[in-house]
Amino acid sequence: MLHLHRRLASLGVAISAALVPCLASAEPLPPGGSYEIGFSPGAPGSRAIDKVEALIDHARSQVLVAAYEVTSKRIARALVRAERRSAHVFVIADRDESRQPYSLVQYLADSGITVRLDGSYKDMHSKFTAVDGAALGTGSFNYSERATYSNEENVIIFYDAPPIVQPYEREWKRMWDESTPLAPRH
Repeated sequence: MLHLHRRLASLGVAISAALVPCLASAEPLPPGGSYEIGFSPGAPGSRAIDKVEALIDHARSQVLVAAYEVTSKRIARALVRAERRSAHVFVIADRDESRQPYSLVQYLADSGITVRLDGSYKDMHSKFTAVDGAALGTGSFNYSERATYSNEENVIIFYDAPPIVQPYEREWKRMWDESTPLAPRH
């Protein structure tokens, strides 16, 4: 057992030494920037879904979503609310996952949200939402009922952090350009 502890301690020193150059290039939060973290299933008020819904509800002009799947009614309703209060909402979702009977992606398109489906890769597995060029939510949290109540998931939300949001917006634009439109059914 002592041998195992020495090996683990040695491994910890090696990992720490490897991370020093990475940490030296890390950027601090911009002045005035803040963050919140949520987990699933989590305690009320600190759940991942609570944080993502609050982020979407915070939107005033634009919401850019890249989501593997959308089966969460709370997330879908928050996106529709944002669209109805004149925040332009755009969603990219995985093409194959969006064809599942439980998907709410078609509901989003039918509700006036501009949706595109990405089938360029085996899975479009990104999960992030950029809001008004200044706020961002990202993490393992899928926008699904399963992720909300059955999985261990996480999300981090950055507010007032344009330097963090901008690379995600560029990636979102790249994904948007390679995706195909989903037409509303009506």
